[in-house]
Amino acid sequence: FNGLAEGAVLTAGNSGWNSTSVARITYQGGDGNDVAIVVTGVMAPPAITADSGPDTIAVKLGGTGNGYVEYLVNNIVVDRRPVASVTGITMTGSSDQDTFNIDFSGGNPVFSSGISVDGVSGSSDAMNLLNVGATYKTHTYSFTNTTDGSVVLNNGTTDYTISYLNLAPITNDGTPENVIFNLPNAVNSDATLSDHATAGRMSFTGTTFESISSFVIPTVSLTINGNADEDTITVASVDSTFRASLTITGGAGSDTVNINAALTLGSATSSGDLAITAETINLGANI
Repeated sequence: FNGLAEGAVLTAGNSGWNSTSVARITYQGGDGNDVAIVVTGVMAPPAITADSGPDTIAVKLGGTGNGYVEYLVNNIVVDRRPVASVTGITMTGSSDQDTFNIDFSGGNPVFSSGISVDGVSGSSDAMNLLNVGATYKTHTYSFTNTTDGSVVLNNGTTDYTISYLNLAPITNDGTPENVIFNLPNAVNSDATLSDHATAGRMSFTGTTFESISSFVIPTVSLTINGNADEDTITVASVDSTFRASLTITGGAGSDTVNINAALTLGSATSSGDLAITAETINLGANI
């Protein structure tokens, strides 16, 4: 390997090599003095071992010029690969209570194949999207059931997908223009939009889907889409600075929407429209 630069592409040299694959050399393995060959594809370190204690699993871009994808367990790098060799990431926890951090501080760690997170069977496994910033204008949360679903961040042209299994609360510190919540196809799905203790944030919770315990209020629009069954959607409270347009669509079934928070919508960035579609609409506050 003498003379090969970091990240250099290696040429297939024998019949056992898949010539359609691309392999790169890296000197960032182990303690930083080892040579490793990585094949372009999904970064999927082994699941961590249950040890009856909470663990923190994180991914971020780091190294020289943030040119590497780093996979950390309890702040220790266990895998590091050149960005060019990674198409996606799989994060797998254990039966313990784990926390998954997807950190955008060094750049976007969500590649073309997305990130898949599996909390396995632990209780209250959490996922935090950190240092997301304002690049991603639309944040879409699609719920499958109480523990599974996806978060899609869109920068105006491209979707970056984070899918998850077996999780509990999710937080996102990104500053979006638009937020969309798609409820699961569950009978009698309930959802509550409420203010958060932190200024400029709100929560979206329910018993039939993974709760978004903290998200930054959007500046343009917030949309809640129901499902094919009966839904009860409640606006319990909102942040004092919430001015975005609000759209609530119950979908099929006999749906109920409760507006229990006073709404003052409209700003320089939002028309402040209010649109509600449901069989029953209860107004418990001024709009």
